[in-house]
Amino acid sequence: TTADSDRLQRLFENLFRNCIEHGPDSGTVQVNTLTNGTAGVAVADDGPGIPVDEREAAFWPGHTVDGDGTGLGLAIVDRIAEAHGWTVSITKSERGGTQINIQFDTGE
Repeated sequence: TTADSDRLQRLFENLFRNCIEHGPDSGTVQVNTLTNGTAGVAVADDGPGIPVDEREAAFWPGHTVDGDGTGLGLAIVDRIAEAHGWTVSITKSERGGTQINIQFDTGE
């Protein structure tokens, strides 16, 4: 998969900013490839996580759980991924926080 480098940088900036803004001060962020042979990456943190019933709404522009937030971070991530033909989903990380999975369309 070939990506626009500026948009890919913006995607990761938004993911990391989300982890920092919504996680604990001493939190960690981990980036891995997806498991089970799926082409893609996972960005996981050890913050409070996103409840299952709020995960879809997390991608809507303006949706935020933080009164100071813009609610645009994950919406931008989703739009950049969609423009590349990728799929974004939210799961619980192994450390109890949020994991954002970006699955690449390999064209196979």
